[in-house]
Amino acid sequence: MNKEMFTEPGRLSHAVIDWARGRVLGFAVPADESVRHERVELCLDGVALTSAVAQRSMFDFNEAWGGLPIPPREGCAFSLRIPQASLLPSQLEADAVLLGVRDSQGRWLLEQRLQGPHEVLALTEGAPLDLLYSVAFDRVREGVLRGHVHDRHRLGHVPALQARLNDGTPVPLPFAGAMDDAGNFSFELSLPLEALVDGENRLHVQGPEGQPLASYPIRLGPASDSLAEHRLQVLEAEVEFLKQLLLTRPDDTAPARLDLFKTEVIGLCSEMLSLQRVQLEREFQARLAAHPTSDAANRNVP
Repeated sequence: MNKEMFTEPGRLSHAVIDWARGRVLGFAVPADESVRHERVELCLDGVALTSAVAQRSMFDFNEAWGGLPIPPREGCAFSLRIPQASLLPSQLEADAVLLGVRDSQGRWLLEQRLQGPHEVLALTEGAPLDLLYSVAFDRVREGVLRGHVHDRHRLGHVPALQARLNDGTPVPLPFAGAMDDAGNFSFELSLPLEALVDGENRLHVQGPEGQPLASYPIRLGPASDSLAEHRLQVLEAEVEFLKQLLLTRPDDTAPARLDLFKTEVIGLCSEMLSLQRVQLEREFQARLAAHPTSDAANRNVP
């Protein structure tokens, strides 16, 4: 925005796209003094998708307000996102879609073409983040976890992602700079030792609305068991459960479906044992046929 917009007298409305947080941000003041608050609508190709009352404080948006002029009234700001349920398949298939914001008088505060489905999804509430970004982690060095976020569609806007350790409070993911030639945003995140717990820890990267994007496991303490030992423990636990299930005598309070399941398992095991017995008998008969003399002699031995 140019500098004149901050001092332009009589400006009652304005809107811009906040790409970092995937929203349309602005303010609107009613032209009629008898009306307390203005209502604004967000449209795609002229069709209204959602609306909001412009009554929020500009200070609710903190540094995101930096590209907007100062409104004539504090409580006249708004924030809009495209509802996911209101999107049409044609709007995601089109090469360009016209995004607009208008007030209750039909005046347009903003008109801008979104180029491709990735820009539409970037402004859509609840859109899967993995369609826009992917995360790759480096290993932890000296208490700092490094990695990068790949911008799949080269939007070029720093995403407003968050990092959350275990069940802690999310904090903004600190990026080291602008997007590089490969479409990556690098980040460096300090991991204070006092915030980690003994055993398994997990760092989550998520969107502003808590949408999960990626996670990184961190173990504090002795090394974990090998995969083979873990599988063996799982198998032993399953066998012990089946033994208890089959050997426990059902009482009057046992559910009928559980009793039926036990009966089916026991019947299956009986069939398998019967098949094994038949196979052993066949092998014994074949052995007798192959060595009749020695077997007869062995039977005559006193």
